[in-house]
Amino acid sequence: MKVSNSEMRAYKECPRRWYFRYYRELDKKKPDVTGPLALGTKVHLALELLYSMGDDPEETVTNLYISELEDMELDDAERKKLNNEMELAKAMMEGFVQWREEEGIDAGLDIVSQEEVVEVPGPHGVTLRGKLDQRVKRQHDGLVLFRDWKTTQSFTDRWLLVSNEQMLFYNLLLKLRDGEPIDGALYTMLRKVKRTAAAKPPFYLTEEVRHNEAQLESMWLRVTQTVGEMVQARERLDAGEDPRIVVPPVPGRDCLWKCPFVAVCPLVDDGSRWEAALEENYEHRDPHERYNDNDDQ
Repeated sequence: MKVSNSEMRAYKECPRRWYFRYYRELDKKKPDVTGPLALGTKVHLALELLYSMGDDPEETVTNLYISELEDMELDDAERKKLNNEMELAKAMMEGFVQWREEEGIDAGLDIVSQEEVVEVPGPHGVTLRGKLDQRVKRQHDGLVLFRDWKTTQSFTDRWLLVSNEQMLFYNLLLKLRDGEPIDGALYTMLRKVKRTAAAKPPFYLTEEVRHNEAQLESMWLRVTQTVGEMVQARERLDAGEDPRIVVPPVPGRDCLWKCPFVAVCPLVDDGSRWEAALEENYEHRDPHERYNDNDDQ
């Protein structure tokens, strides 16, 4: 088994979602082209190409949306929604470029690595893996930090970044591989607003979060516990145990936008032909596909 932070998060948030996506390796035949996850993915790719290739992020998101408008079979409502989201993404990227230059957020930062895949031996015989977006070294104090971009409706929840497990997990990987962690994370947050006259700034914000040894120790303990539960769940499912017992759902208000299986999940428990619904609407798709181009690292 090769286990990522995304898989562990899915298991902890909802074992049934983990079962569909990571155990059965299913995903929608027709993925959502709009919504928080789709927008965040496009913005993240645009910023990745800005820093790795120098590409204009506004042009990148425009091309991504136009490609979907041209290539996908969409009804009028979907097409309208996609066009509206494209205008939002373009406004966010246009404003980011301006803010980046005005605030000098890249000044004094040297890129150490980008899109680096790290794999290390983990607990319970698994391999822990992560794809580290960007590491930077700050010239004036020598700190090395992960850099991450996040889209958000507001900045009121930024205090949660202190406990962000994704960056703690990445830092744990480096500690296990190199013997030393890095100093922490540098988040750049982009609000999902068009920056009209009625919108109130700030629209962009950076937040630095430092990591210490105690946090990494706690993260290791959580990883060990979660991986152990996942390994046990796989063994029970492999043995033919009822998934309703092994991987129960955890319903919540985030299901509607976060879970691609929200429509089929209730069918598992109400006696419906949920396997037929899976066959009709879902297909096999490797949940670890993003790592495949870097399997030699």
